[in-house]
Amino acid sequence: MENIRVYSHSACLSKENGEGHPERKERLESILDSIQRIDDISIDLKEAPKAQNKDINLVHPQSYLEEIFEMIPSQGLVGVEKEPYADTLLCPDSKEAILRACGSGISASKDLMDGSSKRVFCAVRPPGHHAETSRVNGFCFLNNAAVAARYLQSNYDIKKIAIIDFDVHHGNGTQEIFYSDSRVLMISIHQWPLYPGTGSEEEVGELEGQGFTVNIPLPPGSTGSTYRSALDQIVVPLVEDFQPDWILVSAGFDAHREDPLTDMGLTSGDFADLTANLFSLAPKNHDGLFSKKGIYAIIRHPIYTVVIFHLPIIVALFYKSFVLLFFLPAHYIFWSHLVEREEEYLVGIFGEDYVDYMAKIPRFVPWR
Repeated sequence: MENIRVYSHSACLSKENGEGHPERKERLESILDSIQRIDDISIDLKEAPKAQNKDINLVHPQSYLEEIFEMIPSQGLVGVEKEPYADTLLCPDSKEAILRACGSGISASKDLMDGSSKRVFCAVRPPGHHAETSRVNGFCFLNNAAVAARYLQSNYDIKKIAIIDFDVHHGNGTQEIFYSDSRVLMISIHQWPLYPGTGSEEEVGELEGQGFTVNIPLPPGSTGSTYRSALDQIVVPLVEDFQPDWILVSAGFDAHREDPLTDMGLTSGDFADLTANLFSLAPKNHDGLFSKKGIYAIIRHPIYTVVIFHLPIIVALFYKSFVLLFFLPAHYIFWSHLVEREEEYLVGIFGEDYVDYMAKIPRFVPWR
């Protein structure tokens, strides 16, 4: 049975926006309830941790973060944006919800990188794709997907990331953050015209990022067949040509035909098809990526180096019996054979990337 890890937190349900507000906890409750009723998939539900400032600051400056949190009221609601969009609100429980929503993407990235999970879904609120570098927008405070992308680029050997956003509204915040970045392919499929008024086909990026922002505005009333055509004819060729190391999906479900605020015609089955098709674009040759930083930039197997060379000497000193060192050649042969088998497995997972790594970096000692 397929396993999917899901990050969420009760704090994401505690954030209040007032009666009748469209960004409401009932939407998340419905998603979590539906997830629990899936029979053919094993759901591993985890609590989303709080994002740390150092990770958030990869996208949003500390001054911006402090400005938001200083506005949080001790009671009631406070509007952050100005009219006519003064309905992006803070409540006493906002800080924890904001940090945990952002932290979910970071934890999901870690899980995928270390191979503990192959697919991760973040069921959180508040959302993030409207939040710009230093601007709250459209119910969004921190750009969760952008922070996850920058975290991957900062902490791992990730060269290229594709972010695909099928929320009914244009992902203007994500676009703004990566508008001049050629390492991130940002694709937004959205209803046009609609809030926030951005996302035309002419918005394609600038400087080094020119051509790496792709907007696919669709007319009101578009159905699943229109989305599938956009995916097959535009998204798939772009992603295949870009060859990302990583794919992040901003999965808004407000293009559903029963959403009262929009005019699109997607069904639950259409979202399932979209998601499955996007999964098929994920890199095929690895379940995660291997580190080439720190000690791994000097030797490929630092732990085995300790086991093979240092541990026998420590044991001999402890027992005051250097006769044990006569077994060192056999000890070395045994572990070397084990490592060779492991590296065959790693080549099978990572392909040419690991072959190149083996050619450049010694196995056990920092000289050949």
